[in-house]
Amino acid sequence: MENSSPEIQQFKNQVEALQEQISDSDLDLQEKSNEALRATLTALTDTIEEDILTFSRQKQLNEDEKTVLGTLNLQLREIRYLLTTSDEKIQKILTLFSSGLSSKEKDNKIELSRREALALAADPNTPPEVFAILAKDEDPDVKFAIINAPHMPPEILEMLANDKNPWVRKVVALTTNTPPEILAILAKDEDPRVRIEVASNHNTPPEAFKTLAEDEDQEVAIKVASNNHIPPELFAILAKSTQRVRIALVSNDHIPPEILAVLAKDEDPYIRSLVKLIKRHRNN
Repeated sequence: MENSSPEIQQFKNQVEALQEQISDSDLDLQEKSNEALRATLTALTDTIEEDILTFSRQKQLNEDEKTVLGTLNLQLREIRYLLTTSDEKIQKILTLFSSGLSSKEKDNKIELSRREALALAADPNTPPEVFAILAKDEDPDVKFAIINAPHMPPEILEMLANDKNPWVRKVVALTTNTPPEILAILAKDEDPRVRIEVASNHNTPPEAFKTLAEDEDQEVAIKVASNNHIPPELFAILAKSTQRVRIALVSNDHIPPEILAVLAKDEDPYIRSLVKLIKRHRNN
C-alpha cells in the first residue's frame, strides 16, 4: 500500500524493529537467565497488538489497510511464539485442545495457531498427555503431525490406528515408526488403501504379510510381492498368484533363485522375458 496512514506506518516500523531486536539477539530467549528480556519483548508485543486493535475499532478501514493490519497481526503472533517457553506452549495447547472448540474456532484464537500446535507435536519435550489430547482433535493435519513424531507414545499410535478417518489410519500404516503389533491390526482394516500401506511397510509382521498376500484386493497382494521383507515361505505362494502379482514378485530383490527358476518357466511370455532380464542384470 503506497499511501499508508501515519498510524499504520508506525505499526509497521514497530513490528520491524521488534523483529530485528529478536533476530539480532545472540541470546537464547528460552533460557531462564533471559527471562527479563523475554518479558520486556513480550510486553512490547502486547502493547503493539492492543494499539492495532484499538486503531482498527476506531477507524473506518479500507481493504488495503485491513490486509496490512492482518499481516502485522500474523507477524506479531510469530514473534509471540518465539518468545513463548516450551512449558507455556504446552499449557496453552492443553487448555485449547481440551476446550471442546471446533478446528475453525481454534484457528481464530489469537493465543495459539494451528502451526504452533504442529510445532508442539514435533517437539521432543512434549509430554504424553499432550499427544493424547491432540490425537482426539478433529483436524487431521494435527493427527498427521503427531503420527510422524519420533517420540510418539505407542498407546497413542494405537488410538490413531482406530481413528474413524481412513486417511489417518493410512498414515499410521505407512509410518516406519509404527510397531508390528499395530500394523497387524491395520492389516485387517476395512479400507484397502490402509492395507496397501501395511503391505508396503518393512515393519509388518510375518503373519500379517501372509494375510495380506491373500487379500481380495489385488493391489494389496502386489505390494506384498514387492516388499523385500516378506517371509521366505511367501515367495512360493505368491509365485502362483495373478499375473500382476507375479510380475511384482520377479522384481523383488530378495526372490530366491529356486522361485526365479519356477517363474522362468511361467506360462506368461512377458514374465519369462522379465526373468531373463533380471538374471542378466544379476550376472552383470
